[in-house]
Amino acid sequence: MSSGGPADNGMIESILSESKYIKIRGLEVDIQKWSKMSSWTVMQAVCIFHGIDPMRGLQDKYLKPLPIYKNIMDAYDIMMSFASDNKIPHEGDPVLFFDWAELAGISVSREVKNAVLEEGIKRDMFELERQSRLQNGVTGFDLEKREAEMGGNPTAHDSKVLILFEVNDIEPKGAFVEEVKNILGEKSKAGHRKPTGSELRAYLRDNPSKSPHFVRVNSRKEIEYRISLNNDSVKEMSRDALQKVISRHTTQKK
Repeated sequence: MSSGGPADNGMIESILSESKYIKIRGLEVDIQKWSKMSSWTVMQAVCIFHGIDPMRGLQDKYLKPLPIYKNIMDAYDIMMSFASDNKIPHEGDPVLFFDWAELAGISVSREVKNAVLEEGIKRDMFELERQSRLQNGVTGFDLEKREAEMGGNPTAHDSKVLILFEVNDIEPKGAFVEEVKNILGEKSKAGHRKPTGSELRAYLRDNPSKSPHFVRVNSRKEIEYRISLNNDSVKEMSRDALQKVISRHTTQKK
């Protein structure tokens, strides 16, 4: 069967006309905006996967006659059946909708996936670091401030260093993790509070001599480190993985 005939041309014109209308009316989804939201409803997810803003799109009465509106409603029916069977939430973390949407034949763009995952990691790290700050309390900040005022000597006016956290006796997996554990040990002995992931990344960046295997902190806030000093092989440690290393190797002092 040949292609490029009148039927094909009509379909292409219809798609182009639909795309033009969506753009002119400002109905396109703002992926960066929606990726920052910690939860979506099923309808919101379906609209976003079709490139339509869930608010403006559904409120636009002239979108309803277009084929994309029928596609959105059909996809919504399928996704709601998954929600009814408790396969997905009616409202929840955006990433939970990806696999089931694709199973239903709904394409989820790489742009949407990357944006959602990146913002999700940011939220997770913020919560981990917030919990760490709450656990450490104000005492650690006061101690570091006092240390700075005393020229870096925490015992200048203290007869005893206040130990705010301890380093667990766990065998590090890899030379770089061993260096991180040594840094944590030094901070513990000096009476510093347990560093958050962002603080430890900054410390590694500013004190490269403390970790010969450390390479850099990349644009995604991940740590790049050498597997061995004898070769150029480099691995990445995500922000979440670094926070887990800190948590695994330290115990809050009671």
